[in-house]
Amino acid sequence: MSGGVIDGAARGIEEFEAWYLAEHPAVVTVLCAVAGDPELARRATDQAFCRCYGRWESVRAMASPTRWTYRVALDGLRWAGRRQRLERLLWNAEHRRAALIATCVTVPL
Repeated sequence: MSGGVIDGAARGIEEFEAWYLAEHPAVVTVLCAVAGDPELARRATDQAFCRCYGRWESVRAMASPTRWTYRVALDGLRWAGRRQRLERLLWNAEHRRAALIATCVTVPL
């Protein structure tokens, strides 16, 4: 590999790091306000920034890498919300089924 490629990669990493340090707190704050759950907001934000890092060469060329990251983070929140609702539904269904079985077992034949 030539020194130019390595230098360019190092600059890209440094650029991402500076951008991350500047933008991450604001994204977490907005997502926390939207989700009402600081831990969920941090997870969605971290996942969005990880996806951004993996695509940094193309994301950094966008008009607004921050807007792209917000969109990915908000999509992550929506996905997490759907998953939590599904888990609650399954959890409740399991408990209703267990209660029905317990009731059936106690009913004399």
